[in-house]
Amino acid sequence: GKGITIVTGGDAGTAEGDFASCLVWASRPALELPMLIIVTNNHVGISTRADAQHGEKNVADRGKAFGIRTKTINGNQVEESWYALKEAIDYVRKERKPFLLEENVSRLYGHSSATGANFVSEEEDCLVVFEKQIESAGFLTRKKMDELREKYTAEMLDMSKRVKEEP
Repeated sequence: GKGITIVTGGDAGTAEGDFASCLVWASRPALELPMLIIVTNNHVGISTRADAQHGEKNVADRGKAFGIRTKTINGNQVEESWYALKEAIDYVRKERKPFLLEENVSRLYGHSSATGANFVSEEEDCLVVFEKQIESAGFLTRKKMDELREKYTAEMLDMSKRVKEEP
């Protein structure tokens, strides 16, 4: 079939043995797995900077040792992310082999109460950037985007309320 498995995780999780095991099992010759491995890399674990944790330049480089096709992209760019995901998914579906996609992203909030969950203002907010691109291209007005956000926020709050009230 065309089904694939998608595994996602953060950059800090790639320092765990499970990540290495994933690469080993996904890439066994003649037994490769149709798996898309996505690493969202904000360059910080809960409290450890990536440069103190990793020796490689890009986490995706680790897949190359296993013969896994890899790509590193700017995950804050919506269009670039869409095309990279399409390329990776098409490859995994057609070749029935793994693909390791590393997306460098902003860390907009702390990971946990251990580091504080406050907004990190010096990081690029990909939604703000994308909304500006949509508006400047004339696809949607700021007013229409705000209306859509309000509509879907209300829908999500309603769904959340209904779920909480279920027996």
